[in-house]
Amino acid sequence: MPRAHPFWALVLAVVWCAALVGLYAYAVAGRGPSRRKRQRSWDFYGTLMNRRCSEDAVFQAVEDKYGPPGFAVARKRAQAGRRRTIAEIYNDMPEGMRDRLAQEMRLELASLYPIVESCNRLRPGDWIVSDGPYPPEALRGFLQAFGIDTRELKIVSTPAGKRDGWIWSAIGLRGGLHTGDNPWTDGVRAWLGGQRPRLYLSAQPTWSERLMGSQAGEALTETRLANPYAPGSEEHRVWSCEQCQFNLPLLVCSSIVLHNSIKAWGVTRVLFATRDCCIWAGVYAALYPAEADTLVYFDCSRRVFRQPPEQYLEYVERLLPHDGSAVFVDISGSGRSFRRFFRRWPVARRPAYFAIGSYVESPLLPRTGYVLWPWPFGVRLEVLNYDTVGSLVGYGDGGAHRGPCEYPLNLVRVAHAAADLFLAKIQPCSGTEDVRLARHRAHIILGATVMLIPIEQRYHVGAHQNNNVGETSK
Repeated sequence: MPRAHPFWALVLAVVWCAALVGLYAYAVAGRGPSRRKRQRSWDFYGTLMNRRCSEDAVFQAVEDKYGPPGFAVARKRAQAGRRRTIAEIYNDMPEGMRDRLAQEMRLELASLYPIVESCNRLRPGDWIVSDGPYPPEALRGFLQAFGIDTRELKIVSTPAGKRDGWIWSAIGLRGGLHTGDNPWTDGVRAWLGGQRPRLYLSAQPTWSERLMGSQAGEALTETRLANPYAPGSEEHRVWSCEQCQFNLPLLVCSSIVLHNSIKAWGVTRVLFATRDCCIWAGVYAALYPAEADTLVYFDCSRRVFRQPPEQYLEYVERLLPHDGSAVFVDISGSGRSFRRFFRRWPVARRPAYFAIGSYVESPLLPRTGYVLWPWPFGVRLEVLNYDTVGSLVGYGDGGAHRGPCEYPLNLVRVAHAAADLFLAKIQPCSGTEDVRLARHRAHIILGATVMLIPIEQRYHVGAHQNNNVGETSK
């Protein structure tokens, strides 16, 4: 029998010893209170609350709104390089600036928003350990302003205690679970202080949020951190991943490209196709509110395009401008059904065509716009843009006739809730955005389309998968 090589025997011994050490450490960490009863502590900034802007921006806002000139520089200088309480900081401020604490606190609160995922996990008896300058009473007021019950929460603020590690013995916490976002103060120092640290990095902007820049990126971050669903659930993934990381950034970029085409074509009416454009229509209206009156959520489906009732033709006739200044907007598709249907009207009245992606039609066709061409095979962006209504199956005197929704309504409603919150936070565009940059960002986001494969398998269920109901792609 051949003998084992000494090198592999050494490797096996090291792995075995490491496993024993790990098991021992796990056993030691599990002693004392059970995990269910273990005391828990939380960092404040970046874990329970997040800022819409930097500290320096808050100081500048105080100066701009309340004065006096030079306040922002003096406030930053008084705090720089030293860990002190807010009272000590304001004692070192120049005369005439020491009465701005209340105004600073008011604007600090205006800059905060809760990280819902963490706030939902707070329970009576938890500690909040902050290394910021604001006193515990101020932090308690910040939490209460967002409807968080703080009556049974223990809050301590220590500008230097977490960094130096003495705060844990001072408050009598040992063997607890501490959650925070700073690898040193919330990680290493908490571990050396006898805590079991858990780094929380979700408050940091993701790759797509950084890609989108400050304005849209900050709105996406705030929307993602407002996710009310439990981590690991399908609803949580729809909100944070599918909408905030992929669909909403893509629709913002596509809206900028669409707006450029609308201006170039002289369009006065924008027909957003049902149902695929239900979220996109809202995004475009939020970015360009001055053009909201020109937008129409256009009832259509491939089924009705193929066999249109007389009432539907009258409906389209009322919407089409006589000078042809309309554009039909879809998420993706070849545009063939659209072009066949509108052959009923003279060329001068036929609308232009715009889609995020086109499958086969040439982008050189007259008045045809796109964000990406050719469209990646197998990618169906519609799976992230379902509406809560069914496909258009007919049109009568009473208007649109729709079938039942073929998709999981609980997930569709989550996607719409995330989009609605984002639209409430996004700021309108100035109209001077770089179209090439927007298209470039859209291409980068579309590079992550591999994530759509499991999403499509989950969403496409029942009759729609078998094409037994009206299709929505045009």
